[in-house]
Amino acid sequence: MKSNFLHKLWMYFRHQQYERIIKSAEPFLRKYSKPDADFFKILALAYDQSALLIKNKKQRAKRQEKARANFRVMLQYPSSSVGGYHGLGLVALHQGHLNKALRFYTKAYQIDSQNSFTFISLGNVYKAMGKYEEAMKWYRKYLTHPEISLTAFINIALMYDQRGKRAFARRYAKKALKIMGKKKQDKGSEALKERLKKLALGY
Repeated sequence: MKSNFLHKLWMYFRHQQYERIIKSAEPFLRKYSKPDADFFKILALAYDQSALLIKNKKQRAKRQEKARANFRVMLQYPSSSVGGYHGLGLVALHQGHLNKALRFYTKAYQIDSQNSFTFISLGNVYKAMGKYEEAMKWYRKYLTHPEISLTAFINIALMYDQRGKRAFARRYAKKALKIMGKKKQDKGSEALKERLKKLALGY
């Protein structure tokens, strides 16, 4: 039953039904005294993502604190501590606390130096700090990882575009578009795809 419930929560998350996840949490916790770490992960992510939709600063901060609290619980599970630090870094990043986010992601890297998500996260933090060369180092590290993903190519293309280096932006935009292929994307991804197409053409 636990696995079915978690699957349902992930389906809610996929459809951005964050409030349904949060409302389901209390009865589940009453039934199971110590759920799997994945439960705290999805609950924390629901709090974090729903906080971004709240305009009121105090209410948003309360949601983010609940996200942090659940990510901290993940640190109690040895196999999920890296994920806990990833989550704490994500909340800090969303709050604009870049140095704090960097500390959390660095801690994750110290625990597992081969985690590809840590590479891309460190790249994103350094990019937000304006430390582009350091960001590139981590994005390149990510690109050499077996679990290569579209995210790094997109970030590199957009970063080169911001810096006015059109030739490099064009190169990585083409790489990203090659992975995206002709598969239909959601509205947000389609808009991003159109931007990448323009970069690939040198606009």
